[in-house]
Amino acid sequence: MTIIVTRAGKGSPLSWVEGDANFNNLNNDKLEKTNNLSDVTDAATARTNLGLAIGTDVQAYNANLSTITSPATAAGLALLDDATVADQRTTLGLTIGTNVQAYNNYLQNIADGQTINKNAIINGRMQIDQRNGGASFVVTAGAALAYGLDRWYVGCTGANISAQRIQASGAYFHRFVGSAGNTGVGIGQRIEAQNSRHMIGQTVTLSAKVSSTSLGTLSYGVYYANSEDAFGSLAVPTRTSITTGSWNINGTEATYSTTFTMSANAYTGVEVVLSGGALTNGQTLTIRDVQLEIGSYASPIEVMSIDKELVACQRYFETSYSAGVAVGTSSLIGYLTNIPSFAGAGGCDFSVNLKVSKRAIPTVVAYSPTTGASGFMREFASAADRAVTYAALGTNSISFYNSGATTANTTHAAHFTATSEIP
Repeated sequence: MTIIVTRAGKGSPLSWVEGDANFNNLNNDKLEKTNNLSDVTDAATARTNLGLAIGTDVQAYNANLSTITSPATAAGLALLDDATVADQRTTLGLTIGTNVQAYNNYLQNIADGQTINKNAIINGRMQIDQRNGGASFVVTAGAALAYGLDRWYVGCTGANISAQRIQASGAYFHRFVGSAGNTGVGIGQRIEAQNSRHMIGQTVTLSAKVSSTSLGTLSYGVYYANSEDAFGSLAVPTRTSITTGSWNINGTEATYSTTFTMSANAYTGVEVVLSGGALTNGQTLTIRDVQLEIGSYASPIEVMSIDKELVACQRYFETSYSAGVAVGTSSLIGYLTNIPSFAGAGGCDFSVNLKVSKRAIPTVVAYSPTTGASGFMREFASAADRAVTYAALGTNSISFYNSGATTANTTHAAHFTATSEIP
């Protein structure tokens, strides 16, 4: 703005020239209404003086804001005044746990492709024990493949140990009890090819509940058979590793797991092995709730009704002994009976329709119900065990008969087992 000439106090008055100049200057510097402030030379300063600084006092123009405000609906405005994200979810009808399902690991397993019958392991809860009836049995060091609880083979090195299915707090456990000289212990299951093919290429999780009074680690291994359902012997396995590792364990039971991708070659069958170091002088290793399932997480053990679990086990092993009675025991409960029509070999024939079709032609063993001796039937009249011959063995039925002479028209009896475990 141009400077206006003035006089202080009662000094000499302005000259006509000075007064005229002042009027001209005021006229030149005035803000014209019709100019709408366009004649202000410093607009930014003027805005600041008016309390309208852009970006400080007022929002700068933005096209995005125009698209928000212009077509805004009542629903959109309802979101804008919500104080929190949770409030916005409520406005949208998306309250977690009320309107929509909260994220859950087990639901993710279903999304990954898990089926209703999720556990590829049979008898993972250790509840079926047809061979031993819950009694303790010996695990022979360095022995060939030997089955304990249904579907589970066991082994050890260095010195024999004992194993047993035990029950506590409504659950079943598989427990090894060590002895002096033992150097290692293991348990495994061979899964039939037909029960493993659905897992090929999938993310799968192996889990188990484990505790030990002495071991600090438990190793795990998952393998596929080099040819269908043929894993080889314990000493000379014919299998290829899919994954191996170990869990750090202690005396308090906990769930341990590992997640991996199932090999594309698993169409030949899968073997799961859990093994540990030496168990000596009564030290224990306890295992239960073993599960192999599709999914990225270890979900709770699948609970199958006892009848269905038993049928699944009987595809591989069946016996005439009653539940809770160990095979080879002297037991007069539930045995088969027959009366031969003649005394010669083959006079007494036992033909049995198996409860469940077997995986393959089974190995059959007869037992005297009186002495428990294997390979014999019992002739009650003469109180003698008679050797048997096995014949006409099939996946649905079996038969055996007396190998030598016996007494005609007298009662004979026998127990039997039929085994078609994966060798």
